[in-house]
Amino acid sequence: MVNYYSLTKLVAEEAARAAHQHLILRTSFRPREFAYPVAFSDVFTGQDYVDIIAPDIALAVTHALEIDDEVLHIVTERKSVYELAKRRKSDVQEGTRAQAGVTLPADVSLNTERWQELRSKLSAKRSGPN
Repeated sequence: MVNYYSLTKLVAEEAARAAHQHLILRTSFRPREFAYPVAFSDVFTGQDYVDIIAPDIALAVTHALEIDDEVLHIVTERKSVYELAKRRKSDVQEGTRAQAGVTLPADVSLNTERWQELRSKLSAKRSGPN
């Protein structure tokens, strides 16, 4: 069975790599509010809400020509989806993957160490000397 979502991501990244200068941003975000009544405590993500992730994406895009990396993961810290949901929906119920009725991966978080390092440097550059 072909996973068209994954295939389109691969094709898009390969198209970007064809450019002389490119920066591929891998990210994951949700709308400002958590939309579901249940969130899984055994599914881990680096995902965050769009208003949290968007400024980081804007920072990377603004400084794209200064970034030597070809690929950056722009997400926040690893956390359970339940932990993420509780930040904005206090009445969300805790659930598990077993209750989902479909197969879900246990961890879809991305390594964000490189972005955290770059973000500190770019933010300091933007704010200038004190």
